[in-house]
Amino acid sequence: MKAIALTALLLMGCSPADQEKTQQKLENGAKQAEQGLKTGAAELGKAAEHGIDVTKVKSVLMASSKLDSSKLNVDKEGNTFVLRGSVPNEEQKKLAEELTRGVMGKDDNVRNDLKTP
Repeated sequence: MKAIALTALLLMGCSPADQEKTQQKLENGAKQAEQGLKTGAAELGKAAEHGIDVTKVKSVLMASSKLDSSKLNVDKEGNTFVLRGSVPNEEQKKLAEELTRGVMGKDDNVRNDLKTP
């Protein structure tokens, strides 16, 4: 608000054409700032959703009594859940993927990079 009042005072000695140009620049700057805020809020929302998704998958994997998840990590890259780390055998590797598929959304994918001995 102070910036707008100061700009108005400075424009008092300007020609009407200069005042119009300055007013247009102010309006454009305000629109850009508003769009930046909207974009930032959208990105923050996506990051929060991403964290919630990963937490859900990790919780399901840790809760399984049939899976040793102590050396297992879950990340999400775009719409793909990535399973990394190691599990004791192929059966657990498949189980981890199945459990992940049971939690993920319909547009999500799984990339199973788990290692077995």
